[in-house]
Amino acid sequence: MKKSLLWAALALPAIAFTSCLSSDGENRQESTINYGGAYCFNFVTDRQTGEWFISTEPQYTFLLEAYSAKATPSMSNIKLIDGQAGLSFKLPDLDISFNTPNYSYTCAGSGLTPVNQTSNAYVFNNFSLKVIERNIRNSAGAIRYSPVYDLSYTVNSRYQVTVFPTGYDLLGTTIATTDVDYTDKGPIYTITFDPEKKTASINITDARFASEMTSTSLRINNLPYTVTRGGLVINTPEDATYVIRDAAGEIKGSSISDVKLNISVPSGTTSLSFHASMPDFQNVSKLKSFDVRASLSYYYPSNGQQ
Repeated sequence: MKKSLLWAALALPAIAFTSCLSSDGENRQESTINYGGAYCFNFVTDRQTGEWFISTEPQYTFLLEAYSAKATPSMSNIKLIDGQAGLSFKLPDLDISFNTPNYSYTCAGSGLTPVNQTSNAYVFNNFSLKVIERNIRNSAGAIRYSPVYDLSYTVNSRYQVTVFPTGYDLLGTTIATTDVDYTDKGPIYTITFDPEKKTASINITDARFASEMTSTSLRINNLPYTVTRGGLVINTPEDATYVIRDAAGEIKGSSISDVKLNISVPSGTTSLSFHASMPDFQNVSKLKSFDVRASLSYYYPSNGQQ
């Protein structure tokens, strides 16, 4: 067994490889990653004009071959100019590099001419894919598979494409202030973006803003957001309030306001703050309102599991 196969088996624990026999009789282990559709959108910048647009529902496929540690990227519904028909490409094989402690792997390349292209109409530069195999565990012990895909590339040295996921699972430290500061590392923030409606929602698993408060799940819908070259931003109007919901529905008399979220791309570092008014929530008289701020990350560290 080649060292690369053993390395791949260790580094890719969440991917199920299938074995096949090649024409030369060599046993190969292959797996396919599909990423796209409603799970991401392309932010396309024309580097000559500075203009940009959002292209929804691209499709990316990566065929991984463990024995040789190669990845073959393919993609469809790729738009480099606003309004153009979707294009399809298959790129040459790329070497996979593994980071075993982080359960992550990357592949990259430049000067890539699509397979079977008869001219140099399209050349891919700075193609970069990073995948982190990540599981997230809530306070009840339930585990959710939550991989991270970081993908970007440039076409013809002109069109810069950054692929944004439509959903982020963010982890970190939350500080909620009433009369005193309460710090908690338990909450899981799931932020989802709808590129068609231009609205976002925030779901907080294991939300807890005071020692008297029992961990619960909270959700806020229909938050306006914007996309910039640097990431995703929510900055609600000063006079706007939004309903807070839990598993039973709308929490009576509650509201959230002054929501500020900044997800930096590609670092994944995130700042979030908001004011929550929750009078007598959970029948605890001390719970009235909270100023909440959280320092979060899209990339979860070494062991891939909370």
